[in-house]
Amino acid sequence: MERLTIAEAAERLRNRSVSPVELVAAHARRVGLLDPVLNAFVTTTLDEAMAAAQAAEAALARGGPRGPLHGIPVAHKDIYFTRGVRTTAGSRALADHVPGYDATVVELLAGAGAISLGKANCHELACGAMQGFGVTRNPWDPARAAGGSSSGSAAAVAARLVMAATASDTGGSVRVPASFTGTVGLKPTFGRVSRHGLFPISYTLDHPALLTTCVADAGEVLGAVSARDSKDRTTVARHDAERLPAFDGHLAGLRLGIPTALLASGLDSEVEAALSAAVARFEDLGATCVPVDVAGFDLVATTHSVIWLAEGASRLRGLIAGRRESVGAVVARRMLPGLLLTANDYFLAMHVRERLKESMSRLFTTVDALVLPTTPFAAHEIDDLVAARSDVSRFNRLANLTGEPALALPCGFTRGGLPIGMQLMGPAWSEGLLLRVAAVYEEATRWGERTPSEEALTGWRDDGRAAAYLRQLDGLAADFGQADGGEPSGTGAADWVRRRAAAAGLALTEADVDGLSGQARGLMSALAGMRASVDAAATTSSLDYLV
Repeated sequence: MERLTIAEAAERLRNRSVSPVELVAAHARRVGLLDPVLNAFVTTTLDEAMAAAQAAEAALARGGPRGPLHGIPVAHKDIYFTRGVRTTAGSRALADHVPGYDATVVELLAGAGAISLGKANCHELACGAMQGFGVTRNPWDPARAAGGSSSGSAAAVAARLVMAATASDTGGSVRVPASFTGTVGLKPTFGRVSRHGLFPISYTLDHPALLTTCVADAGEVLGAVSARDSKDRTTVARHDAERLPAFDGHLAGLRLGIPTALLASGLDSEVEAALSAAVARFEDLGATCVPVDVAGFDLVATTHSVIWLAEGASRLRGLIAGRRESVGAVVARRMLPGLLLTANDYFLAMHVRERLKESMSRLFTTVDALVLPTTPFAAHEIDDLVAARSDVSRFNRLANLTGEPALALPCGFTRGGLPIGMQLMGPAWSEGLLLRVAAVYEEATRWGERTPSEEALTGWRDDGRAAAYLRQLDGLAADFGQADGGEPSGTGAADWVRRRAAAAGLALTEADVDGLSGQARGLMSALAGMRASVDAAATTSSLDYLV
């Protein structure tokens, strides 16, 4: 029963061959059986879910389903506010936080009939590490990470503990775990889905997102949560701007852009082979695949980093500066440098962002969508700190900067049986196109039909990797980032930190200054690179503020 798609379950609920109680009970059983291994949930609400299932069954008896997701078991990433159910954002600092209202997405899904089984584990404050409520394990191999920050949501969907889960994406937080767990992760266009009631990080980069086991289910959930919301002024009421007709088992007439330089930029050999095979399959299905250059991609990481740090640090200042002892070392280490950035730094990054948006707009006049890697490698071992701290999100941040939709889906497996993901990225409001293209590919390849082994999960015994990982993180308390290694000198970076901290009214110890100097070198280099890219002839509202 837990292998049903949402559409299949809806049909069985309508013809009474399955009841909401049976559907929820089957998934609740898997939560009890597998979550002790996976640690996908921070909080479960199984009793409340069974009561909701009984109410859903009574509603069917009275005349019909409440909505398109009637009786469908889901989970919510623990950054979504849930009335009467604690919302921790994966942090012990918020362990007792119980909201008095539901996030708009939670409200919409409940209105469509979905039944929540609980709150899914995530990286602390959706920007740190799993130092709050333990490490979520990958259902395909519990010795490996599930990706982040929407780790619990992805693991719960991949292991069929729920049929769908909410997630978020500020720089790859839905697409990375989707790639690691063999699920479908959708980051919609900025403004399509309300962010009201989500724990905030970055005002201009945060996107509500979703995870499902198949493409069609992603479309069902997206339809339920897409709405203008007066409580989120960034939401827009509009329909997709479709330029292509529906595809019937083929992709004739579709032009896909293949950024060949990115596909040759340090991918694991098995990931590179899987992506090459996916491009060949798209061509077999009738698509025209053309090489493209993503102009300005070399500035994506630095631009995203400055915006994310500036916006995130301003929102989290009370936690990372005022109550640093209550949050994990990784959150403090990653976010504290954001308090050293100035308004000029921020506007410089926003100027470069505008140039990237213009570049992508021009690119999407020549192709309908892009095929990109999702992650440079498959899921790494939990205690592999080198992999965990590497730039695993480098192919994801572009869509957050431009606000354009991106869909991650499976495109193969490693020889060791780990999922490999790719992503499709399209122009704004092209979710319908991306879903149709992905559905044709999914039907042709059937990668999504493979599932993790329940027997292997139930027989697994703790290998100590999670504990080793957490010990390593605790040992990094004074390390605020990897040193850049180049100019300016360590002394120059330390002086820069002291000046910026004083201007920001931030009290730092000399140990803090030493720890921050490594990341300061990276920030100073990033800002210099962005300034060198500025086109003085192109004046914009943000460039006007630069001095």
